[in-house]
Amino acid sequence: MRSRSILKTFIQIASFSGFLMVLTACVPEDAQYLDDNPELSPYDIAASLESAATSLASESLEGVWVSITESNENYSWEGGAEYEIETGSYTHLELYAIKSNEDNTSIQISRCSSAPDASMRPVFQYELNEDRSSFLVEKGGMLKDLEFSALAVIESNSKITFSHYSTYYKEIYPESYIQESGTHSATMVKISDHFDPDIGYIEVNGKQSEVNCFHYTEGFIETEISYASGIRSGARSIEQYQFQSQHGQTYLSRARAPSDVTFDNGDFYVVSDWPELFSISHDSEEYTSELTIKNNNSLEFYGDFSAILKPEHKTFNTDSSVSFLVMLKPNGIDAR
Repeated sequence: MRSRSILKTFIQIASFSGFLMVLTACVPEDAQYLDDNPELSPYDIAASLESAATSLASESLEGVWVSITESNENYSWEGGAEYEIETGSYTHLELYAIKSNEDNTSIQISRCSSAPDASMRPVFQYELNEDRSSFLVEKGGMLKDLEFSALAVIESNSKITFSHYSTYYKEIYPESYIQESGTHSATMVKISDHFDPDIGYIEVNGKQSEVNCFHYTEGFIETEISYASGIRSGARSIEQYQFQSQHGQTYLSRARAPSDVTFDNGDFYVVSDWPELFSISHDSEEYTSELTIKNNNSLEFYGDFSAILKPEHKTFNTDSSVSFLVMLKPNGIDAR
């Protein structure tokens, strides 16, 4: 499952700094949420961005883009007599930067809104076809876990489409294995002619940073888990927000499920390694915590999180807070 991969990557990066995190989210049925967002339509999001992109002036591909990906994904884990199977449908939004090379026959692409720079993050270079209307993405490129090559069609200087590509990933352990697969289609829409546009901020424990790397996931998951004592099954909706900057990473996730299924009614957790590492879930016995997330017209996101330590736990840990604002509309960006 792609959302699981995102979290796994975050944990690996944090562990490289000398930390090991184990996240759990087992939440009582009275978990509270303040704002239930409407489900996002990838078609509506792309159309909204395209209609606003008419304000862009540059005729080249260079600038900042939003990738809108629609995915159907399968996840399975098996270990001895136990297994877990998940199927999910997702919408992903992620920032990319494209830079045109001097010969105008090739481009460089990287995640985030800053100019592609291999010293800061992976940069993928692609040769355009003869009439500059497409390019081919191979395994190991910008599309993670790509199973076969995918054709990117350049519809205009502000729109690129990927149709029906597949992904596959497998990880084998001594007594178990994980397998993930998916089918996807994506539309990339340009939102700025300039790198590092002002699209919002994230503030963690009073330290603020501009948003330049942003990945949002919204989806619906159906799960079946088999134990020695029996089988549990259920469905839930999820939202996940991931931010990365030169300072560090912050990850927020929440899920909800109907009360008549065997899974918990709802949960959330927040993880950050900047300005210090913390991992807090809704059912933490040490904190009184609350997460609010709002979404305005599918293109503006606001989140606010607070975790107050209970008096008996005010020892080594401290209170924590996160707030963010992200605006993906082209006409809402401060072009530099």
